[in-house]
Order: sequence, then C-alpha cells, then structure tokens
Amino acid sequence: MVESLVIAQHVDESHEGRDLLPRTAKERARMRELIATIAGKLEITPSHARDANAARKRIGEGRAALDAALSDGRAWLGGDAPMLPDLMVWPFLALQERDGAAIPAHLQRACAFWARAKERDSLRETRPRTLSVRADSGR
Repeated sequence: MVESLVIAQHVDESHEGRDLLPRTAKERARMRELIATIAGKLEITPSHARDANAARKRIGEGRAALDAALSDGRAWLGGDAPMLPDLMVWPFLALQERDGAAIPAHLQRACAFWARAKERDSLRETRPRTLSVRADSGR
C-alpha cells in the first residue's frame, strides 16, 4: 500500500485503540467529505508545484475550508479529539509551513487548530523532515 489515506484507514480498521473514524455510516461519510474537501486542496506546496500561483490559490481554498469546518467551535475536524481528517491535514500544513507558507492570521480558527496540533507529541514525533519527491509528480 502506498496511498496514505488507504494506509491510515487500514491501520484504523486492523489495530486496536481509539478509532480514527466514527462508528456510524453518516459520521464516517462526513469525515471522508472533510478529507476530500480540505486535505485534497492542501496536498501541495508552492515550491514543489508546476504552477506556484495555482498551488497558492488551491492551498488558500483548503485553509479557508479548514477554518470554516471549525466554525462550530470544535477543536478538531474530528470533534473533541483528532480523527482521520486531522491526521490527513497535518503533514501538508507542516510541509507548507516549512516551505514558508504559514496559515494567514485572519484564518484564526485554522491557526489555532494548527497551533494545537503542533503541541501534540504524536505530530512532533512524526512530522515530515524532508521532501524528496515533487508533490505533483506523475500528475
């Protein structure tokens, strides 16, 4: 398996511990929708894109979607605790930040979300260190 979402779902389904997706079909569908609409727009960095301006626009849309998804006051996309959508977004935010593309301050909920994520040991221990392949290679 090479696709990160597929791997994450496999780990969630095959290992004991806290679930990364909710138990009900409706809630799982909502989490998958968040992955598609937010992570799908964040999975690029301007310096690794063929068109940096298009990448910045797409990232801006993803960050705005992240901010809007948190508008109900939840701490995480998954609610009270990080779930699969959160885990799928974090690596992209880390790469973009390292690339010099921090979340704009006017997206306060997204900034607070990212600040909370960076405080987690799980993120610090698994944060991407290098990027050796273009984010849009093969597309």
